[in-house]
Amino acid sequence: MKKVLTHFDLKLIALLAMTFDHIGKILDLFYPTNDTISLINYIFSIIGRLAFPLFIFLIIEGFYHTHNIKKYFLRLGILALVIYIGILVIYYVPTLSNGEPIIKFGNIFIDLLLTLLFLYFVSKKNYLYHLVVIPIILYFVFFLLVQTNIILIDNDVLLGLISGLAPQYAFITPLLLVLFYIFTILSNFYSYKKDNTLSFNEEGLFVTPSVIKRSYIFSFSILILIIILYALTYVEGIDLNTDLVIDSYFILAVIPLIFYGGGIGKNSKIIQGAFYLYYPLSLCIIYLVVLLSTII
Repeated sequence: MKKVLTHFDLKLIALLAMTFDHIGKILDLFYPTNDTISLINYIFSIIGRLAFPLFIFLIIEGFYHTHNIKKYFLRLGILALVIYIGILVIYYVPTLSNGEPIIKFGNIFIDLLLTLLFLYFVSKKNYLYHLVVIPIILYFVFFLLVQTNIILIDNDVLLGLISGLAPQYAFITPLLLVLFYIFTILSNFYSYKKDNTLSFNEEGLFVTPSVIKRSYIFSFSILILIIILYALTYVEGIDLNTDLVIDSYFILAVIPLIFYGGGIGKNSKIIQGAFYLYYPLSLCIIYLVVLLSTII
C-alpha cells in the first residue's frame, strides 16, 4: 500500500475535522432544541472524531522528531494557557457561558501536553522514570471524577478556576496512551526475541524503530480502544463524560494513518505558527459568530 500522506497532510485533515466538530458543538450549544441543528451536530461530530486520534499521533511523531523538547513543551503550554484564559472568560461572563457546566468540555491542550509528558518519561532507559506516568494518569482520573460528578465541587469560584485545567478526554486519552505503551513494548519485545534488533541496555524497551511501525501500533491501539468503548456501551449507568457511541468513530482516524509515510511535507515557521494559532482563533470566531446569530 502506497504511503502518500505526510505529517503536514495529517495536520490538515485533523484541523479540518476539528473545525466541523466545533461548528456542530457550538451550534448545538446555542440551539439545543432545534432538530436540524441536532442532526448537523451529530454528522459533524462523526467527522470530528478523525481529529483527536490524529492530534495524539502528531504529538507522538513530534516527540520523536523534535530537536528541542523544551520548546515543544513551551509551545503546547502557551496554547494550554490561552485556552485556559478563554475558558475563564466564558465561565465568568454569563452571556457567553449559556449556563453550561464548562468543566465538562475541558482543554484539549491539557490532553496534548500530558501526552508529551507521558512520552517523555516512558522513553527513558531507566524504568523508574516510567513510574512518573502514575501521577499523570491520576490527574486524568481526578478530572474524570469531577466531570462525572462523582467528586462534587460546590465552590463556583474554584470550579471556574480549574475548568481550564481539565482534559477534554479524561477517560480516553490515558487509556489510549496506556494501550500505545503496552503494544509498543510487546512489539519491541517480539522484535528483540526474533531478530535481536533491540538492546534493552542501550535503547530501552519502549523505543519504536520506525515511523511505519509507530503508525501501525497506534492504529491497533485505536482499534482496541474502540472495542473497549463498544463494550462499555452495554454497562448500564456508566458515565465517562463522553458519548461512547460517537467516540467509537475514532476508528476513522485509522484510514489516514494507514496511508501515512512519515514524510514532513510542507513545513516552515509560518506554517507551524499558523497551525498552532488556528485552534484558538477558529474556536473563538465560530463561537462569536454563533453567539451573534442568537442576538440578531
